[in-house]
Amino acid sequence: MASVFDKKTNEVEPLKREHEAEKEALVNKIGQLTIDVDWLKKKTTTSLGTEEKKDLIDFKHEKLTVRHQCELLDLSRSTAYYNSADPEPSDNEITIKNA
Repeated sequence: MASVFDKKTNEVEPLKREHEAEKEALVNKIGQLTIDVDWLKKKTTTSLGTEEKKDLIDFKHEKLTVRHQCELLDLSRSTAYYNSADPEPSDNEITIKNA
């Protein structure tokens, strides 16, 4: 008779482990979503242009990668890293051209 109870206990243990693993994954997801929401609250993204979105990216953020920030802002990573060429020539370039 005792073996009946042992069998049920053995079947329950894997279910408990599976439940705990699922619970841990959900807690981690909630934590990540909380960070996302907090970050977005600080950075209002409605009707922002590309340059404004680029200015919002925090390259040194502890918990949000640049990739994830770009996803939240609907901005490509290449755009985030792109630095436009300086259209103004330097004084040295002007001197060389005028020589």
